[in-house]
Amino acid sequence: MVSTSNYWKRVWSLAVAVLVVAVGVVATPGRAVAASSTGQFHVLSVSPGGNLFQDAFTSSWSGWESLGNDGEALTGSPGIAYDSDNGSYHAFAVGKSSGNVYQVTFTPGSGWGDWQNLGGVVQGGVSAVFENGTFHIFSISPGGNLFQDTFSSGWSGWESLGNDGEALTGSPGIAYDSDNGSYHAFAVGKSSGNVYQVTFTPGSGWGDWQNLGGVVQGGVSAVFENGTFHIFSISPGGNLFQDTFSSGWSGWQLLGNDSEALTGSPGVAYDSDNSSFHAFAQGANSGALYQVTYTPGSGWGDWQNLGGVLQGGFNAVYVPANPGETIASIATAQVGYTDSPSDTYCNKFSYYWGVGSTSGCASGTRAEEWCADFAAWVWRQAGVSFTYGFGSGDVNAGAVSFYQWGQAHGTWHAIGGGYTPQPGDVAVYGLDSSGTSAAHVAVVTSYTAGDAGPNVVNGDYNDRVRAGTDQTTNGEGAGLSGYTSP
Repeated sequence: MVSTSNYWKRVWSLAVAVLVVAVGVVATPGRAVAASSTGQFHVLSVSPGGNLFQDAFTSSWSGWESLGNDGEALTGSPGIAYDSDNGSYHAFAVGKSSGNVYQVTFTPGSGWGDWQNLGGVVQGGVSAVFENGTFHIFSISPGGNLFQDTFSSGWSGWESLGNDGEALTGSPGIAYDSDNGSYHAFAVGKSSGNVYQVTFTPGSGWGDWQNLGGVVQGGVSAVFENGTFHIFSISPGGNLFQDTFSSGWSGWQLLGNDSEALTGSPGVAYDSDNSSFHAFAQGANSGALYQVTYTPGSGWGDWQNLGGVLQGGFNAVYVPANPGETIASIATAQVGYTDSPSDTYCNKFSYYWGVGSTSGCASGTRAEEWCADFAAWVWRQAGVSFTYGFGSGDVNAGAVSFYQWGQAHGTWHAIGGGYTPQPGDVAVYGLDSSGTSAAHVAVVTSYTAGDAGPNVVNGDYNDRVRAGTDQTTNGEGAGLSGYTSP
């Protein structure tokens, strides 16, 4: 809205879950589907020849694509991290001879880039996660200790997290608890087969190791969703096992196999679009990739043989469907809508939220400055989950509420930080230095590299919904401050 005190902003958070899969090489035609999903699964593996391979699933599996290596055969379970800030994928794998960790990155519009040698001397495999602008990778040293390396503006260098008095082996698992910002690493004891856990808590650092018991092999995959940890590993008999933690550990649950003993490190991907879990594991004899899926209300289903010839183990990643294009389409469809009577602020978006004044307004409309009400309405129509209200962290008619919500949920991107605006983001204009007031918000529909600002759809912009091209101000001199992602 263009007016003396423009109010807007606030929204929900799309937590893009990231996991990884290490897989092999030759794909079998006609493989079964992963599940009914709107996002995308990515599985990675190392071929028997030591190359990194990728397969992807949306409506069907794309087939294995070789990503090669950096002149040294790879081994073990590769890791993958999805950078939700710019849509890039970062794969990590261990060199068979050197034990160095190698990285290769996929950038939208450019594809897979060149390999980089990150050094280190590790074994077994790599697990990776991207959270709050930072990559974290984990592996096991030849001496059996858990090691971590992190990247924000540069790699920090490997840090030993030790062990619990027993050498560790295989590929470690890592789960990020988005409820409190903690990291939970899991690894297998070389002699006992017990699973060990160590936790990083913000403000306290890494704590003491805990022995979770069990008798497993190969490695662990872990995920945190909806307040619960889920860890997966393979028994010595070749069956997939799962343990879960909410208020306490449930104990290992047998998920079996598909009549072939399993081996290596399993992978698990959580599909946030339909709340299903997808576990992947390797056949010990065939090297085939097997999948089993948990669906709410139905439990674990039947195993599926996805074929392939693999080695080492798995990790898996599911990238949720991006609501951005849907958000942009919904916003664009409202261009031309005018408050009625003109210049009264009476509008259908504030009415939808049950806010504003009814005085002088026709049925089905209410009056207040409505740029933020419009942006919130668009997000809600696209299925974005957030609370519209006036408590801390809620979205409301105040433009600044979008900034505050983004800050609270880790989706705020200030101008100058290198972030590329995405369709569906909410652009915030005129944010004050205290973060308590903003002049305007608009829904991003697209952005062209090199432009000073995004293309947007504005609500309450001179009494109507208007499109703006390369919009850097609110029309009254309030400059672009940043973006909140859904």
